[in-house]
Amino acid sequence: MAYLTYVKSTTASWTKSSANLVVFGIFKDQTMTSIGNEINIHLNNAVTKGIDCGGIKGKEGECHKFFGENKRYLLLGLGDKEKFNTESMRKAGGSTAKFALKEKCQSIYVESFHDKTDETFSRALTEGLILGSYQFRDYFTQEDDDDKTVLIERADILNGYAPGITQGTSAAQS
Repeated sequence: MAYLTYVKSTTASWTKSSANLVVFGIFKDQTMTSIGNEINIHLNNAVTKGIDCGGIKGKEGECHKFFGENKRYLLLGLGDKEKFNTESMRKAGGSTAKFALKEKCQSIYVESFHDKTDETFSRALTEGLILGSYQFRDYFTQEDDDDKTVLIERADILNGYAPGITQGTSAAQS
């Protein structure tokens, strides 16, 4: 069962978001996405320090966790900028959802990882988020609080394209 059912577009800044997890990306050439530089400054250049010491490479699927006041931040490696396509976007969405579940985050604020706001990329990101939140727990015996099913209540996509989000939601839930 997928545990994310509500995905919407937002134009609100990550600083105004009430989400538990803020997700931004970095490419293999170590350039960050649109909100990445702002978040890096907010985190006292922790990302830059990680790049400088060789710990952050921008490899596709690479995840780095940072903490701020009342929020967690996920720096997601996106791979080669020139090869970034809808499948890369879908994988980024899936990695984001899996990370959110592991960290028990109930809400996600994710940027659209590229400069274009179009239907296909928004659809792919939405599909990845929803499909990545899937957990098969039908025959799972709950032993303690750590075993409880985690629900991601919502995901907000910065500058997402609403028709693409609607299509992605329909496709992933069918």
